[in-house]
Amino acid sequence: MFDVDWAVPVSVELHGPGDHDLIFCTRDAADCLLHEWPTEDGENFHEALRMFMLVLDGRAEPEEARMAFVAAANEAGLLVIE
Repeated sequence: MFDVDWAVPVSVELHGPGDHDLIFCTRDAADCLLHEWPTEDGENFHEALRMFMLVLDGRAEPEEARMAFVAAANEAGLLVIE
């Protein structure tokens, strides 16, 4: 369930203007938040991590993790293309 591709990948500008990372699944999103995110704070940041764990446990759908990831990116002020 954790590796299931999202129906629509998310492009997020993590490393400066024009440098987009394409996130395809919950595992990619978790790795991104844990290792590349510009901040380790924020309500949506923590909610996304919680949602990733729920997906891993089979108690939430990958699309819910995708929505939480987009909310965290918006909270961090990152450019997101859905």
